[in-house]
Amino acid sequence: MNQVLNNVKGDRWIWLIVILLSVLSLLAVYSSTGTLAYKRGQANEFILMKHLFMIVGGLALMYFSHLLDYRYYAGISKLLMAITIPLLLYTLIFGNHVNDASRWISIPGTGLTFQTSDLAKLALITYLARTLSRKQENIKDVKQSFIPIMGSVCVVFILIALANLSTALMLFGVSILLLIIGRISIKQISVVCAAGAILLLGVVFLGPRRATYISRVHAFMHPRGCQPG
Repeated sequence: MNQVLNNVKGDRWIWLIVILLSVLSLLAVYSSTGTLAYKRGQANEFILMKHLFMIVGGLALMYFSHLLDYRYYAGISKLLMAITIPLLLYTLIFGNHVNDASRWISIPGTGLTFQTSDLAKLALITYLARTLSRKQENIKDVKQSFIPIMGSVCVVFILIALANLSTALMLFGVSILLLIIGRISIKQISVVCAAGAILLLGVVFLGPRRATYISRVHAFMHPRGCQPG
């Protein structure tokens, strides 16, 4: 065990939290998939083992990824962005529709689905970190620094928000935090926030899931059992 720990880089508390959450997810999956297993005609243990296999694969991928020099991820961040944006567009048009939302694409031959917004999180965060670190000398320059940064944030935000508003808002908030850390001026950050607010209103009132948002607001304002008698 000590030899394994000695070969692990990074913060051990982060590793501990990841492993703990992975173990807890096994309990959650086993206790909540009984009905799903019954409908599929499968044993509950089959779904549990499938989830365990994905956890082990994810932890292995995480381990090998953390061995790479962080500058490697900076180098591929632009490539990730170039792949992510077409994938998000493809997901919106041809993705699997579940609950009136297109968030997943099927991986051929595996029976698995992939949520492209997960790749978008990694792509946008690494791209912003790379851009902010390399443009510190002219970080206040609108044309060279601000427009590429604002464009990447807004494009990814709108493509995710059309199908998954909560994830888009979370990623937008992380992006704003990165801009603050990266010494972007408050004025420019305000412009990004204003653009995000306009896009948000457009998604809520004009987007394909506007009926869902209206029904949720109505349910929140008029919960069952709380009507005046």
